[in-house]
Amino acid sequence: MSLLFTILVFLLAISIIFHSVNDKTLEVSRHTNNLNNDMIFAVLKAFQTIEAETRQDLQYLINAEMITKTEIQKAADEILISTGEFTIDPLDIDPRDFDRLVRLHDQILKDSSDLQIRYIIHTLFK
Repeated sequence: MSLLFTILVFLLAISIIFHSVNDKTLEVSRHTNNLNNDMIFAVLKAFQTIEAETRQDLQYLINAEMITKTEIQKAADEILISTGEFTIDPLDIDPRDFDRLVRLHDQILKDSSDLQIRYIIHTLFK
């Protein structure tokens, strides 16, 4: 019984240490007012949808001006509406925040599932 307790305390201590080491947050919004987790998810999901439909890399589509920020935001608005979240104004993300989300998608979340995207949003975005 004592050995089991010691092992449990040891595992708890290790998990606390690892949690504090990996406690870095990702900076999401510094410029856009009222950007919440659902909006971030909708934009990241729109990125995935656009890549799947066009079979092209999102960075390429944006740089080649084959798709615009406005079109992506409109697709994100449609995702928000389909999930039951209605916004008064259309989604309008500051270009600096939009760029951060594009880089996050490109570097970390490119082929992630919805569950993985939500996990990243809820654990790293604070």
